[in-house]
Parts: sequence; C-alpha cells; structure tokens
Amino acid sequence: MYAIIDVIPTTIGSLLQEHKQISRELELLESFIKERKFPQQEILGFLTNLNSFTLSGHHEKEEQILFRWMLDQNPNADKTIIKKIIDEHIELDGILQGLIKDINHGVSIDSLKFDMLNFMEMYREHIDLEENFIFLIAKGLLAAKGLEFQKVDDTGIHSYRK
Repeated sequence: MYAIIDVIPTTIGSLLQEHKQISRELELLESFIKERKFPQQEILGFLTNLNSFTLSGHHEKEEQILFRWMLDQNPNADKTIIKKIIDEHIELDGILQGLIKDINHGVSIDSLKFDMLNFMEMYREHIDLEENFIFLIAKGLLAAKGLEFQKVDDTGIHSYRK
C-alpha cells in the first residue's frame, strides 16, 4: 500500500498537464465565440466535455489528494487559500452546469456569449491562482522532504527541477 506522499509528485505534474488541456479547450471555445461562429451542438459538446472532465476527476484530484496532503503538512497556513480554491470549484462547476442547462433548453449561444466569456476568464484566473500559488506551496513542501514533482506529459513521467 502506498502513502499519499508517494503519489503527490506525479499528482502535481498531472494537474499541470490537465490545466494545459483545459486551457486549450477554453481557447478553442473562445475562438468560436469571438469569430461569431455559434455551432450550438459543437459548443454544447465542448461545455459538456469540460463539465465531465472537471467534475469527474480534476477538481476531485486537487481536493482529495493534493489539498488534503497540503493541509496535513501545514494545517493552518494553507487553509484559507485552499478554501477559496474549493469555493471557486463549486462556483465554476455551477456556472458551467448552468450554461449547459440553458443551451439544452434552447437559449441561444449568442445570448450566452458574455456569460461564456466571463466563465472562461474566471477559469483562467482560477488556473493561474492554483499554478502560481497552491502548486508553488506544494512544490516547496515536497522540496522540504527532499522530493521533487514529476512532470507528466504525453510522453510519460519525467523528473523536474525548477
């Protein structure tokens, strides 16, 4: 049986890779909206895939593995920022599900474009907060234990020092 510390190095790398994937999806969706191309089924598909991805694993991996481990390492110092991130997960999930529901109920993409652009901007800011604050704290906690996080990409898992 593995201790949680055994999976943290690859969890951080995996989350960073997932952030890249989410960012690519958001860029593609944004290009449709800014070019005023509103293929309803295609946009619905993007939003549904993003919803399935974030709800089925990404946020859960952050909350149940990374954040839990971080709080075990330093219960008081990281509690406020982790709560903020979890609250954002709930808010972003709610907005995304609301957009999907509206499109499924026939609300036009054109009338939802500002809500979608706002959602995308919120999600990008959320990723920036995680990567430039939470992940840096986690990397520091790993370094204090003599460990480094593992970069995960399409070619596999690699040691990473920064």
